[in-house]
Amino acid sequence: MDASLASLVVVAQLFVMGFLTGLSGAVIPGPLFAFVVSDTLKKGFISGPLSALGHVIVEMPLIFAFLLGLGFILLKFQHFTYTAGGIAFILMATLIVNSARKEACHHQQQREAVRKAKQCPEIAEIANTPNPSATTAAVPISDTGTDATGTDANAGAKAAAASVLGGAFFTAFNPSFVPWWATAGYAVLLAGLASPLALAGVAVVIAGHVLSDFAWYSLLSFSLSRGRKFLTDKYEAVMLAVASFLAALGIFFLFKGVSSFFS
Repeated sequence: MDASLASLVVVAQLFVMGFLTGLSGAVIPGPLFAFVVSDTLKKGFISGPLSALGHVIVEMPLIFAFLLGLGFILLKFQHFTYTAGGIAFILMATLIVNSARKEACHHQQQREAVRKAKQCPEIAEIANTPNPSATTAAVPISDTGTDATGTDANAGAKAAAASVLGGAFFTAFNPSFVPWWATAGYAVLLAGLASPLALAGVAVVIAGHVLSDFAWYSLLSFSLSRGRKFLTDKYEAVMLAVASFLAALGIFFLFKGVSSFFS
């Protein structure tokens, strides 16, 4: 295989790895997920990317620590890092599958409720009556940084900053944030560092990871801002696809880590 083509293949593999492992932390509903849902109901689509920005800002110190020397230290103990990362990914895959099953059950209950409502016109009329508390929200923030009236740019800037700070806060104080990076996150970065691209490989993994954060939370806020039930059955399919990838990657990392103890 040509050297340039081989490099492109490695770049693609690392980028996909970074993107899909990044999704693993996002698709499971948690504090940041709940914040984006709540914030989107007040501000619209812009809440998703702004919250993702706050999330990424909090991640940067851990990434810089890896680039500034921690990665080379972990490279010397990669058998421990890969083993811990493999176990973490397998456990996360299990959690995602369980979460997907709960979502499937919830959607089934919703479909059953709709079916019963159609059979009873009185229930259907009540179900279709607008809920004032659900429609009453803060004035939507436009993409230009002003409110819907276009008269309060300062309030719009403060609202945008609040979304960024919220994303940062609910990331930093998420109990699973540091353990995820200490195991799964650093294991993936280590795979980039151990690749033929070295530090450039780490950069590719990071790019995939960051893009997954912005893509997922932007998709979430876009769906909610358009008044649609979030991804419905597609959400379950995405979770199961990510879980399958994580399980395979976890087995690979675990095998790589355990085998290195005997090499």
